[in-house]
Amino acid sequence: MQQVIASWPLVRSFGLCALAIIILFALWKLQAWIVLHHRRAKIINEHGCQEPPKFPNIDPILGIDGLWRNYRNFKNHTMLPEWISRFQKSGNTYSILMAGHRRISTIEPENLKAILSTHFTSYIFPPRRTEVLKAFLGESM
Repeated sequence: MQQVIASWPLVRSFGLCALAIIILFALWKLQAWIVLHHRRAKIINEHGCQEPPKFPNIDPILGIDGLWRNYRNFKNHTMLPEWISRFQKSGNTYSILMAGHRRISTIEPENLKAILSTHFTSYIFPPRRTEVLKAFLGESM
């Protein structure tokens, strides 16, 4: 019994550290969301953009269903028919929630031209995306 009581300060310290880490992580995510929101608002104002239609998610908070659907289609080698179906349902440009992030997919020629050519420097591609696209676009990424 004395050992359990003696360990309470350690447990309390560990709990406070875990709580501090969770709070710092939440603040970091909030800051990242604010920066992203301002960047998007700037682009929307500069170019008169509209929000794309939202692909309906079963899970409206994290979009785990979209991630699961992608995993299942990738495993079954049916990604292309799934993408075609999404564009047929939503139009040439739509947004979809996956793993808590809103993703925009487009096959609109003018949007692709802007992203890959005329406004290329306005867009940031994450390293994992550039590695995948190198086979298609070469070293220009």
